[in-house]
Amino acid sequence: MPSDQASIASRTPEGGFACQECSSPLIQPVEWICTGADELTVLVRCPECFQMRTLRVTQDQAHLFQNMLDEATHSFHETADMLDRQVFKESCQSFVRALRADNICPMDF
Repeated sequence: MPSDQASIASRTPEGGFACQECSSPLIQPVEWICTGADELTVLVRCPECFQMRTLRVTQDQAHLFQNMLDEATHSFHETADMLDRQVFKESCQSFVRALRADNICPMDF
């Protein structure tokens, strides 16, 4: 990160970016703008304190940021899939219990 941008965002131990206001590592890009051959301006938003900041980053830092976002998205999808399977399993078990208890009638369909 260029040195004149040090006051805009801090770096996490993992090399990512953190909100300067609340230190949250969850900052999210809102807009990416290419400003030079090896530089981008990224508008980021903190979901915890709702601050908006502008970061100037190199292409390498932007790739790191994108990789971190891709990993988080993948993790989010895995968790959503796991929860979906769990809800489906519980619904099926509930339906089977209702069938065994003879609590389902033709008019239920």
